[in-house]
Amino acid sequence: MGSKIKLLVCGESANAHSIAGYAASRGIFDVKAFVLDEEKAELWNQAMEESQFILRFKKDDGDTSELRSTLELTEFHARACVTTQDVIVLATPSSEHEKYLTAMQPYIPSGAVLVGMPSGPGFEFQCWDILKEKFFTCNIVSCDVAPWEGKIVEYGKIVEVLRSEKVVNGAIMNHCRPRKPPFLALQMLFGSKPSFKPSASFLEVTIMSDFLRTFYPVILHAVWRYYHSPLHVNPPLFHGISTDGASMAFSLSEELQGLARALAFLKKSFNKTAIINLHKWLILHYGDEIEDDTSTYSCLTTNAAFKDIMQPMCETGAGRFIPDYDTPYMTDDLVNGLCVIRGIADLANVPLPSVDDVIVWCQQKTGKEYLIRGKFRGKDIASTRAPQRYNITTFDGMFLTKNNVPHRDFTRGASAPN
Repeated sequence: MGSKIKLLVCGESANAHSIAGYAASRGIFDVKAFVLDEEKAELWNQAMEESQFILRFKKDDGDTSELRSTLELTEFHARACVTTQDVIVLATPSSEHEKYLTAMQPYIPSGAVLVGMPSGPGFEFQCWDILKEKFFTCNIVSCDVAPWEGKIVEYGKIVEVLRSEKVVNGAIMNHCRPRKPPFLALQMLFGSKPSFKPSASFLEVTIMSDFLRTFYPVILHAVWRYYHSPLHVNPPLFHGISTDGASMAFSLSEELQGLARALAFLKKSFNKTAIINLHKWLILHYGDEIEDDTSTYSCLTTNAAFKDIMQPMCETGAGRFIPDYDTPYMTDDLVNGLCVIRGIADLANVPLPSVDDVIVWCQQKTGKEYLIRGKFRGKDIASTRAPQRYNITTFDGMFLTKNNVPHRDFTRGASAPN
């Protein structure tokens, strides 16, 4: 590929730290980090001045290995770091994509590869809305998962990678000649593991992207729907689910497979087999950590990776616990997950009754409005990444090609559907 690839990693999360640190160790990338929080950016810079960045990987035998690398300065002004980049990776939660895209929009160079890692449902719609004309002068790549899951041991200095994905699925909206080949650049970033697998349609990644977070509201609905009084202890989330609750989650994932079959009928390039049920997804991504993989219930309740994840509860003065309905699991993960999928199904004219049940329950608990008498037209759609938020009102309009782009006045902001 010639000269080094200029890579910009956006965000301050463990995901951003891991990607930036690993890429810098590869020797084929010039890596910068972009952190909008000036204080956090300066803290990262101070850490880099004191020592090299350390990325620790846990081995199967319990031992650890270390990669050391040196990053360029971390920036907090988009103008200072965006204009020359070949590849820009958004390694932030999907709830933070909007502010990073907005900050970078004036400075994204033609041919840049913009990657959501993970993208989360609705990433392409949001990019189209915020990037405006530049949407068609760069290349949008959506990834279904982050390559590694880790935790920050010391900010800007040390990250411990707890688990690695085997495969990252990605789809590209390729509107112009890229500065660097997108899929090759990403595989060079990952090295030998995980492998990067191209998807036929961005909608495949949209449905499966950040899949577990899409199911957080579903799991909460399953464990909290019979809640009546404060609890003496804060119970586990996944390890505390009932067989009935796990069956509900599995049934909803099968409903998404039904949506996939309908999308494949409407769009021949869509690969319906890419949409798998929750049971298969858990085995695919957590197989080595699951003690009993015979059912969705056993995959959830015997998964070692889930053992320390507790239900999001508020502790009362009496030492009791009550559900926290303001948890991001019911706000961010709903608007950037199930609401997007529900909006896509609406444009494809596919009913999703199980999804509707979860959305209605969540909106009752949070005081929001997405569904009105079964119609996806509530006022709070304006806070989601569903296509309807961006005035995309037809099935074909979702594909955002130059010849089939919804009418959009880019001088005005997005508005909620009528």
